[in-house]
Amino acid sequence: MDNSKFSKRSLLVLSMAALLAVGGVAAAAGGLTKTPAVEASDTTYTFAMDGTHQIASDKTIAVGSTAYKVAVSYSDGAYTAGTGTFGSFTSGSNLFSTSKLYGIKSITANLASGSMQANFAYSSGIRQIAVNPVNFVAGTASTIDIEGAPDYFYFEFKAATVVTSISLTYTCNALADPVQESDDLLDLSAEAEGLSAAGTLSWMTSTTKVSSGTRAHHIVAPAITTGWPSLLVRLNTPVVITATGHFVIDGWADTGVKAWVGLTCYGSNWSQIGSQMSTDVGTAAWATATTYQTPTAAGTAAFIRIGFNLDDTKTVPFSMYLDNLHFVAA
Repeated sequence: MDNSKFSKRSLLVLSMAALLAVGGVAAAAGGLTKTPAVEASDTTYTFAMDGTHQIASDKTIAVGSTAYKVAVSYSDGAYTAGTGTFGSFTSGSNLFSTSKLYGIKSITANLASGSMQANFAYSSGIRQIAVNPVNFVAGTASTIDIEGAPDYFYFEFKAATVVTSISLTYTCNALADPVQESDDLLDLSAEAEGLSAAGTLSWMTSTTKVSSGTRAHHIVAPAITTGWPSLLVRLNTPVVITATGHFVIDGWADTGVKAWVGLTCYGSNWSQIGSQMSTDVGTAAWATATTYQTPTAAGTAAFIRIGFNLDDTKTVPFSMYLDNLHFVAA
């Protein structure tokens, strides 16, 4: 796309210092609504962070050899540019984008040392998709496909880390911001504690395997592991629960995966609401499941901890899909 097309699209605006382009392609963001598509949806571009594309003093990263930049944020002193590498980050630091990179499709990360958790979202600085650090092994480039077309990245470095390079593929295809799907409390929710209790699990979006609608949730581990890990999810819309009701959820556990799911509710002040409830979802097929227990206390749930059983998933890596979680009051 040449820059003459921008004069024909009055809705495209440059926001902050950002906009994205590779080979002369650019898209602009403003406010809460994405702008119209600027490229065909099957076109893919690459945004590289490496020894020649480092963070500038104005906290931007150049996109390829173009004049366009992606704005980022990180704590002062957390980043040091490398020689021949993207650079190093201090333990406990993070790097996240504050301008949109439309329709992220994959990440390839090459770490010389350390550890990185890769998160993606439709808003800046949150974890609507959370890729576990175990997927990125220092010394080996790893590629993870990202479904759901998020626009922002958020990298967390849980140890001192030297990043050789990170590259993201994206479509540059701006669509309407997603709206939470009805009858799915998990849709557009965010992982709330940096996978601290998740073991090796990642919290992903699925658009290729869904029960209904356009998005489901894929919980996956990269290898056979054990334990009873959990994910704490901040609901996009809190839900009122009553002692006479129950949760209903659609689920698909891959063959060999223990189909058990535990649900524990918490209020906005992090206080637990009643006891854990559980159910078993479908095996190698979608099935609608109702929790075996009713809540032992009433309240408004702002967070739900979702638990899984890896001890009885012994022959395959853990992989489960969840969709349409909702609460039935009666």
